[in-house]
Amino acid sequence: MKTQLIASEEWLRFCEEFSRQHRGWLATTSFVDEASFGEGSENQITAEHGVVRDIPFHALRFEPSKRDLLMLLGDGNTCITQPIPAVTRICLLETEEGAHAGLRIDRAGGGMIMLRFRAPARPESLDGIAASEW
Repeated sequence: MKTQLIASEEWLRFCEEFSRQHRGWLATTSFVDEASFGEGSENQITAEHGVVRDIPFHALRFEPSKRDLLMLLGDGNTCITQPIPAVTRICLLETEEGAHAGLRIDRAGGGMIMLRFRAPARPESLDGIAASEW
């Protein structure tokens, strides 16, 4: 899996474009907390919690003044609004072939939110197929 770091000055534009390209794609989200203890990177504990599986992605909204994100998931019957405060980094996850696989969103104070698509794809290959109204 490759990661493409999104420059912070591009977050607003990126979130708008990402939302248009991926609306309706089935996604799994989770919170990942990492803690190190002792010396060396081999002493790493990772805890994953708050997992939401196979729900349609709707949108990612960015609030520049606070560096907060709002992730919207659902299909109209089920709606989940997930605030993500104090974002420090956004990375696009891609397969080796360049298909979009999801996002990694890092938060101030540690931890991250992972958004993984069930079926990684290039957005242009699905143009109009997964679009949905909310």
